[in-house]
Amino acid sequence: MNDIKKNKKKRYKKIVKQSKFWPIVQLFNDRNGFMNEVSQKSQKKILEKIKPEDLYDEIINTVYKEKLRISNISWKADPADDKKFWYSLKEKIVAFENDRNNKRIKDEILPIIIDRYTKEITVRLITKETTSPNNSLKCIRLERVKAFVWTLRIVRDRI
Repeated sequence: MNDIKKNKKKRYKKIVKQSKFWPIVQLFNDRNGFMNEVSQKSQKKILEKIKPEDLYDEIINTVYKEKLRISNISWKADPADDKKFWYSLKEKIVAFENDRNNKRIKDEILPIIIDRYTKEITVRLITKETTSPNNSLKCIRLERVKAFVWTLRIVRDRI
């Protein structure tokens, strides 16, 4: 029994001494730029993987799955206007049913969806406010992990 080591927290040296220069804090300070960058890169990746003629079907499928998910099991993380958003988006995309290769699908509809997902994921970083800087950073780290897992799940379903 005495041979078992107690679980001691190992302390590491700080790579960056001042917390205001930590990369996560820098992202937090420029979250709008970060969100725009994530949106642009996501759109580019999606357009590389999905043929232009299949984009309409992918978006219709996404809208259908989101509406189905909302009606069956809504998540606590869902925005209050989630149902309204997906129903209004369906109306916009159905207008292109006879012209599935319309460039406006790529230029208007896809960015709306990507921006929505980006905001849903990154807003989790800024909703937790505490008075202690250490607690804020712990909340940010925890929310980043949750957001990352959620993003992987969404991307897996979409692509």
